[in-house]
Amino acid sequence: MDSHPDPVRVGEALGVRYVLEGQVRKIGERVSISLTLSETDQGTVVWSDKIQRPFEEILALVMEPSRGSPRPYPDGWRTQPWWRRAESRQKT
Repeated sequence: MDSHPDPVRVGEALGVRYVLEGQVRKIGERVSISLTLSETDQGTVVWSDKIQRPFEEILALVMEPSRGSPRPYPDGWRTQPWWRRAESRQKT
């Protein structure tokens, strides 16, 4: 299995416009998470991020949505899907 699949080929195979690739590694007592969002027409990276936190903090983040407490959303988060926001940022 290819560790870095081509977003264009993945998009064609799945019939999707965007592909999210991620990797999680444990480094000692910390967890490293890398994420890359690519569009599938050209394979262009739209967004990427990497975080490293102690395992307990990652676990708390994962468990937080299950607590059911509503949180405020940034501008248009609920009304506009993330891919639309990404598209509008690319056009400017």
